[in-house]
Amino acid sequence: EFRTPEADFVIDSNPYENVDRQPPSPSPASATSAASVSANAAESVHEVTIPEIMPPQVEEVKEIVERRNLPVLVERRKENGLSLKQVLSFSIPALAGILTDPLMSFVDTACVGRMSSTELAAMGPNTAIYNFVLQIFTCFIVYTCGQVSKLSSSGAHEKVFKLVSHALVLGVITGVLVAGGLIGFSNPLLASMDTLPELMAPAASYLKIRALSLPAVLVCMISGAFCLGRKDSRTPLLVAIASTITNLLGDIVLIFGPAKMGISGAALATTASVYVGAAYFLFKVSSQIPLKFLLPGWKEIKPFLTTSSMLTIRNMSIMINYV
Repeated sequence: EFRTPEADFVIDSNPYENVDRQPPSPSPASATSAASVSANAAESVHEVTIPEIMPPQVEEVKEIVERRNLPVLVERRKENGLSLKQVLSFSIPALAGILTDPLMSFVDTACVGRMSSTELAAMGPNTAIYNFVLQIFTCFIVYTCGQVSKLSSSGAHEKVFKLVSHALVLGVITGVLVAGGLIGFSNPLLASMDTLPELMAPAASYLKIRALSLPAVLVCMISGAFCLGRKDSRTPLLVAIASTITNLLGDIVLIFGPAKMGISGAALATTASVYVGAAYFLFKVSSQIPLKFLLPGWKEIKPFLTTSSMLTIRNMSIMINYV
């Protein structure tokens, strides 16, 4: 029995007794509600309820799948994962390559300091200026290493060849221009560092000779970045060892030898050692890829400048704070 506030209705227990009886004509309101019910029923036909798997069954299925795929998962972890030994075998030689220039400056300082305290004091502003320049051009390392790694992993070897060739030419041109600026403005630069008048002559001599090594320095930066991008950290290590040994021998001969060149001899030894490292780098790089020393156009220079501009501004801001 179904009751409403308006009336009482009794549902017949056997609706098939009076089959000949005509049903009452539906009202407009009931026809509308019936149509909506039919539409809802039609929509519900397409809804399928899938029974969920019980938690014990889920755990059992997971255990079976993991047991079957365990050898595959272990093999994938071995292929994709890096062990501590692999990380150290790559990072330690790479770190040694980065420390090449500080090591040579340390050797120069130690050798010059044994001969003259005045010349040792003159190396102070030179170290600050030279490190400032090197920090600006670390963008060559970051951009070249990232692009070489990305292009090599995707198999675009032709683009790697062009990238390295254009970067080397751009580095040499940049190094020549910056070296000319350091030589031409050596005295104003040293004066901006509050260099004492009695230190100006030896400091300017060291800066001018050391500036000649900038093209080779940028070649070493770009070539080292190429090697690191190809997962080769052994070559930068060998270059660091060769350059440091050359610098040490040059300091011994030019500073303590018959020439007694002092701070100028230290600058010559460092410059020669950098060119030795650059020559070895070019030999190794040219043995792996075909180098074509072509002048890059704006199309090749623009991506490099766009990528490295923010890093250059960052490095310049940091070095200005130290200066």
